[in-house]
Amino acid sequence: MREIKFRQFLGKYGMYYGIGIVKDGHWLGPPKITFSKNPIMQYTGMKDSKGQEIYEGDVVKFQIGTSEWALMEVRWNLGHWDMHSERPLITEHLSDFFNDVEVIGNIYENPSIKE
Repeated sequence: MREIKFRQFLGKYGMYYGIGIVKDGHWLGPPKITFSKNPIMQYTGMKDSKGQEIYEGDVVKFQIGTSEWALMEVRWNLGHWDMHSERPLITEHLSDFFNDVEVIGNIYENPSIKE
């Protein structure tokens, strides 16, 4: 059974990591903040090629050719974790490639990371 973990971006306070419960759109753990103001991201249960935990909203570097790389956002989609890129347009199942990717950041602490 995989570990159920969440983290929440707290703006100027950085990222809060912990095991917690979400009820009625609120994080029940210090501090109580709503989804709309501070997104909560779920742990995928997978680690990247360097052993770092992969969470929803992370941006991973993924090799798509012999010398070409794509920056892809980790998302929950129709019952599984996907990696998605707009340029080039690619969507892959994270579970097929998690050992081949590297987490380089996330869309909340660095919104321009995918550009």
